[in-house]
Amino acid sequence: MQTDEDIILFISNNTFVDGVSLSETYPQISDWITEMKNSANFEEMFNFDAIRAPETPEMPQPISMQA
Repeated sequence: MQTDEDIILFISNNTFVDGVSLSETYPQISDWITEMKNSANFEEMFNFDAIRAPETPEMPQPISMQA
């Protein structure tokens, strides 16, 4: 499974209540996934590159303790 969509579909297709899968009981799951994908604001999603350490970190300069 590569995406959240794959996981949601796997769970809904393989979870059964009284012999009926969730995807059969709730066919709107696929529509909901499509709606969430269309309304996602990818600009606001968390970007791990923003907190990545630089490849060549600069050493901090010592603080002078002279008064």
